Amino acid sequence: CVVVSDLSDPHNQHFLRGHDGPITSLDMSKDGKMLASGQVGENSDVIVWDAENKSLLYRLSTHEHGIAKVAFSHDSRFLLTVGDAIDKSLYVWAFVDGKIAASAKGTPLPESGVTAAVWGGFERDIKKRPTNRYILATAGQKQVVIWIYDPSTGKLTPERCQTGAQVRNYTCLAFSDDGEVLFAGSESGDLSAFSVRNRSLLSCLPVCSAGLLTVNLVDHFLITGGGDGSITVMTGVTAANDSYAAAGARGPSMQVVSRGRGQGGIKSVSIINGRDALIGTDKSYLYRCQIIGGGAELSLKLVSESHAAGVIAVGFPPDVSDHVVSSAEDGSVRVWDLGDYSVKARCEGKAQAKALGGGAHNVHHATSLAVAVGCVMTGWTDGDVRCFDEETGEHLWTINNAHRGGVSCLCVAPNQAFIVSGGEEGDVRVWDVRSREMLCHLKEHTARVTSTAVMKDCQTAISASRDRSALCWDLQHERRVSAHTQRMGGINSLALHQNMVNTVTVGQEKKVTYWDLREEQPVRVIDKAHAGSYGEAMEGLATAISHDGKLVATGGTDQRVLLWDFATGKLVVTGIGHSGDVTGLSFSPDDKQLVSVGKDGMVFVWNIYR
Repeated sequence: CVVVSDLSDPHNQHFLRGHDGPITSLDMSKDGKMLASGQVGENSDVIVWDAENKSLLYRLSTHEHGIAKVAFSHDSRFLLTVGDAIDKSLYVWAFVDGKIAASAKGTPLPESGVTAAVWGGFERDIKKRPTNRYILATAGQKQVVIWIYDPSTGKLTPERCQTGAQVRNYTCLAFSDDGEVLFAGSESGDLSAFSVRNRSLLSCLPVCSAGLLTVNLVDHFLITGGGDGSITVMTGVTAANDSYAAAGARGPSMQVVSRGRGQGGIKSVSIINGRDALIGTDKSYLYRCQIIGGGAELSLKLVSESHAAGVIAVGFPPDVSDHVVSSAEDGSVRVWDLGDYSVKARCEGKAQAKALGGGAHNVHHATSLAVAVGCVMTGWTDGDVRCFDEETGEHLWTINNAHRGGVSCLCVAPNQAFIVSGGEEGDVRVWDVRSREMLCHLKEHTARVTSTAVMKDCQTAISASRDRSALCWDLQHERRVSAHTQRMGGINSLALHQNMVNTVTVGQEKKVTYWDLREEQPVRVIDKAHAGSYGEAMEGLATAISHDGKLVATGGTDQRVLLWDFATGKLVVTGIGHSGDVTGLSFSPDDKQLVSVGKDGMVFVWNIYR
């Protein structure tokens, strides 16, 4: 979904639901009345939203695979939509009737896909007077193309810019205010200036390392964002007296006036109030900064932050309902303040020391977490168990090599004296919190352990596995006392009821199953609890039971959060919001809120009214 947030009130959020796949492009019309969003997937639709009423205006369903870019014209009359490398199509839509006004397929769109698309206002004649023809540009691997769109004939005419001996993979575009120059950033970190009139390269200026990711203009200032986190503001983007042709092959004379730096590559710079900017990064940090007149050193104020990859675990501290902890595949663990949705602490440092390589997000990460009084216990893909201070995020201690192949699940005993962890190879191990010594090793599962839980007596534990079984253990005597097995498919998640008798499981069997630990067979089975758009059964990935034992929450590959009445097994409500698999669920200790996390990188907070 598309989330519309109020910068002055974090609780004022609107969710625009209409997509069923990851959203890949977003643009706001220049008059602020419309918002366009495009997605990838089987239904590669572009949706145009009424920004004021938060309602759907148009659903554009012509593209066949995915959307690379959407962009509104300067007068908000037209929308450009560009498909991805598989789709290889471009459309101009007219908002007079919401229909296609022009289109192009194949050449000259790059084989590897369009990486940037932008409108440039009206084309100018030889005397620099605006005509009724629109100018726009696309860019990608080794090419920049300028297009002329004539609304009177519906004709769309492309022409590639001449780059000479220069070979670049272009990533972002922006037209100068007078429409005479097209600026293009590249993966090489330099900024190329092209003559719009001659379709030729004027100059190339190195700006940053790790590639230029975004470029924008405001009031004759050019702002660039780099993959190294740098923000650069330059002047000299327009000619002082005459045309750029008078400047010769050198092109515009650029001068850096200020610089700044954020966390992660700068993916977006949006101008607000003609002076300030909202700056977004690929590590999911959002800053506000005074771009114009802010001095040589830009001061970035953090507005919000989130995980930059799929979130896979979530949990509350005991008896604390205003804080929640989540972990994600980007290696981050965050403690959130639910009062204003800000980050109270980041659990970092030694936890991310072991990198896998091959990408910024390809790092070892916490697959599971449990929160004790004052500390956060986490189990990691590198096999370690790490503990952090809940207030500061400081790394406190590590149990090295707790599980070969990685820690897959973890819980803390009610007395907080020991941890029960599960591993990728089917081991269940119990660790003393104070000494970090292993107390016992339980090995009967034959596949990844997905859940562990400890009963109130702190002498009995339960583990569930992808081997289809849930085993009950006597920890004092280190032996199994009972086993419950699903007929088909592994168990993905198990939740223990407060009565210490019942459990609820979800998994590959694609059912929600209620168990009584005193009985061999399930006491209730809900078929097709999670279902796809055609009614097909979907896999459950997460489950949780409220602390008062009255509600059961489940989440799965259908991207929905379902709330069930525990006593009757009836569905109470369906929560729609995630655009990826729901991977984790946790009720607040007061049972007034439910937090869900998913592969879409989102943390959702649901209010429960009873």
